[in-house]
Amino acid sequence: MRRAGRHIVERVLQGVSDPYLGHVQVGGRDYYLRQFHDMKGSIDLDELDPATFRQYVTACAAILARAHSQSPTASTIVGYIGSGAALTDAITEWAYAYADQSRRDFDALRAAADDGRVTLADQP
Repeated sequence: MRRAGRHIVERVLQGVSDPYLGHVQVGGRDYYLRQFHDMKGSIDLDELDPATFRQYVTACAAILARAHSQSPTASTIVGYIGSGAALTDAITEWAYAYADQSRRDFDALRAAADDGRVTLADQP
């Protein structure tokens, strides 16, 4: 069986060689990852105020959306999903569900830390 994370990285997102883009499989699920530190500068996320952080996240989302739109199968996906609000509604529903899950995961981690089941690393 083809690993989805590897396929996305090698065939869809990586239009040119990118040593900072990779994939990993954890718990039977595929993920792709991107190391943003390429010695050209970095953003200290801890120092961003909420408005600036929102701008940063928006820029990351736009870059990711652009990469997916350049997929050789983008037209097939659009043809499958259809036109109109169907795609926007599906993406919005997924994004809210993902945000809800992220919040539940954070709350579970915080509860585990408060109960002493996990130890949080000291802040640098």
